Amino acid sequence: MSTLVTQIRTGINTIITANLSTYSTMPFVFDPEKNDFRRVEKSYGIVALGAATNSENGVLKTYTLDHEFQILLARRFVKRDNDDNALTVIDDLYDQADTLFVKMLGTKLTLPLIVMTVHSPSMSEPEILENSAALLRLGFTVEYRNTLDP
Repeated sequence: MSTLVTQIRTGINTIITANLSTYSTMPFVFDPEKNDFRRVEKSYGIVALGAATNSENGVLKTYTLDHEFQILLARRFVKRDNDDNALTVIDDLYDQADTLFVKMLGTKLTLPLIVMTVHSPSMSEPEILENSAALLRLGFTVEYRNTLDP
């Protein structure tokens, strides 16, 4: 199964790099506060969350799983006398999230032989990190299949 999750993460990464070419990979996805946004203005991370759950009994010697994934989009902003810069950055993060959702849900992460559907897109409330960055978490579920070996 881990090979499938790796392939799914690679498919997500392919879509992100094709659509958000100015974003770089976030070194710390489990603790975004550790990232140095002074050096990197825009970054992203991909996380497979929790356990995968069986979504359908095996038919034709396959099984399917629903697995939740999360993309973290972060962008540095300059603090000024008001929140205008933060609001502009957050609006941009929402726009980038929408672009990614359209591509991921419409292409099955470019893995049509593995991914059956991508569904349940969601966005968290934006977070303002201590290191002058805005963070938006995108959640979605990937339903994928694997073949049962005899």
